[in-house]
Amino acid sequence: MSGRWRPAAAMALARTVHALLDVVAGLVALVTLVALPVTGHRRWRRAGFRLRQDVLLRAGRAERARLRSCGVAEVPDPAAAVPPPRAGRPAGDAGAEAYHEVLADTERRTHSWLVSRVTVGLPVGAAVLLCWSFGVALVTAPLYRADPQFLGEAVRVLAGAVALALAPWIAHALAQWDARTAHRLLGPGEPARLAARVRALIRSRASVVEAVDAERRRIERDLHDGVQQQLVALALLLASARRTASRVADGRRPSADLLPSLDRAHENALQALTELRDVAWRVYPAILDDRGLDAALSALAERSAVPVRIDYRLPWRLPPGIEPVAYFAVSEAVTNAAKHAAADLIRVTIRAEGERALIVIKDDGVGGADTSGAGLSGLMRRVSAVEGEMSVTSPVGGPTVMTVELPCAS
Repeated sequence: MSGRWRPAAAMALARTVHALLDVVAGLVALVTLVALPVTGHRRWRRAGFRLRQDVLLRAGRAERARLRSCGVAEVPDPAAAVPPPRAGRPAGDAGAEAYHEVLADTERRTHSWLVSRVTVGLPVGAAVLLCWSFGVALVTAPLYRADPQFLGEAVRVLAGAVALALAPWIAHALAQWDARTAHRLLGPGEPARLAARVRALIRSRASVVEAVDAERRRIERDLHDGVQQQLVALALLLASARRTASRVADGRRPSADLLPSLDRAHENALQALTELRDVAWRVYPAILDDRGLDAALSALAERSAVPVRIDYRLPWRLPPGIEPVAYFAVSEAVTNAAKHAAADLIRVTIRAEGERALIVIKDDGVGGADTSGAGLSGLMRRVSAVEGEMSVTSPVGGPTVMTVELPCAS
């Protein structure tokens, strides 16, 4: 029984301390509101000081720290959404404008929080302390009276018990109200969210550029080391066959000597064509546009050196910008499992999770996949560029599990 009451008592004590701090914060907020007209005087602005903004920003930071230390709420700082402009940047710079817009929005909403703290937080916090004080005083009053009257003391004890029962409830309600108000008024507003979104898009764009450059370099290597070498060998064989044909025409060599050179040239041409098709397939499989992801993955499984089992459960087709990312995620996982993991079986599951597609690729290989490698790191950048998420778990000894979540909204 004591084990159940101990957490409840600790929570009631923590919420009471929070209510006490709410009273202190309300008094500080009241003083701050009274002093704001002075800090925002135009003389300070002409002198280059932003006392009003500085006071409001510090008040917001102090409240966020208080809520975090009391375990009430974890509220992010809106000003952290955009970095301050560097010295020497022009006044009309987009980054500087976004930064000052975020600060102005934070200043307005922090002022609203000060008003709510004075009008709601201060009186409700005081009500919690009064409930505790009067409750304890009324309940213990019979202990200090020489001739207590039974009926009157019973009423007082009952009123004190009601006050003591109300105090934790009001304190808990106050903490919930504080958390909601802080998230609404002290958390990131619309300018801060837009600034964070812009920064994420800039990072995503840079990641896409890096991924495209890496893919171009890989295609160049494939063409240079594969198809180009086969074409050079084919050109040499054809040159040799042409010289042999000229000698056969002059009667200096029998015609049968020409056939081996033509056979080797034909084999090289077929091999070059096969490698060229492989490169084109790795760049972008045409079947993906024609028949969709399910058919493209089935073709990938047929071409794989390791058995691949695909469980495709999507009830709809992915958007055109998302489908290639899903295909190349599976392709990269299958290629890594075949080359490095010594896997005997690869399982691919694709299903819908709300408005997102969940792709899980699992192999029974030796594990130890390096997520910092060019293939996986480039794939992570590509997934994040379309607002997806990717994770890889690959302990030594296996198995390797790669999970990719992609948005399905077009």
